[in-house]
Amino acid sequence: TNFWSARVRYSYDLVRFNEFTPTFGRLPETRIYIIPRARFFLNSNENRPLFFNYQFRWEKFAQFRENYYGRGYTHELAANARLFGHTRIEFRGIYVREFLQDGSPFQIRRLFVTRLAHQFTRKLRARLLGQVANNRHGQEFNVNSVVAYDFTARSAVFAGYNFQRQSPTRPGNLGHELFFKFSYLFQF
Repeated sequence: TNFWSARVRYSYDLVRFNEFTPTFGRLPETRIYIIPRARFFLNSNENRPLFFNYQFRWEKFAQFRENYYGRGYTHELAANARLFGHTRIEFRGIYVREFLQDGSPFQIRRLFVTRLAHQFTRKLRARLLGQVANNRHGQEFNVNSVVAYDFTARSAVFAGYNFQRQSPTRPGNLGHELFFKFSYLFQF
């Protein structure tokens, strides 16, 4: 009756990949990895001006980019607020702990996300996303923002700014990026 909800979910995938080795030098025969996942969700009443979501995940996974097969667990907590009818703000924290197949610790990842969205009029809106993440490779900081104006139901103009910084510095750093986009739907 209070619109709170709790759910539990279990699923699994079968993934075919070369067996993981400490180096990429030798690729042994392909094998099938079983990737089970168990999840628990708890949500408060989303019809309220202030609500929260909590999620716990336990899973095995094949991390192809890092070249390992292991297990991990994740805690994710989000608080959301609707202010003055047209403004939404979200704070989200994610904590991930990963272990190798033999049980030894691999890495801890942390991610903090803030989202802010405001609807000025029916046609004019703005969004801002700030994100800080860290893992065994270092720290990353991102800011993404966009202002959009819908001049018809299916056509709009966008202006935005993105910033990305990684520490230690990597070639993939975007730095500052300013963009404009025009979208128009032609009817024939």
